[in-house]
Amino acid sequence: MINAGLFSFLAIPDKLSNQQAVGFIRDNYPNMKCLGEVDKFNPEKFGVSKKEFEELRIKYKITSSHYFGSPVYYVFLS
Repeated sequence: MINAGLFSFLAIPDKLSNQQAVGFIRDNYPNMKCLGEVDKFNPEKFGVSKKEFEELRIKYKITSSHYFGSPVYYVFLS
């Protein structure tokens, strides 16, 4: 888990299905509020511009899940 201020990020191996990833998050991080997959997340709902969110992703090396073999990152409220 990467804590980046307002948001935290968690990498899940891409070999897990979406349902398996949701189960993993629920079982291992029950007190954290998962906001969804990083590539589909709208930070503006939380008062953060898309540009600021992109800068966070670059700073913490949060990759896109569109590349085969790269982990899928999920966003949490810290």
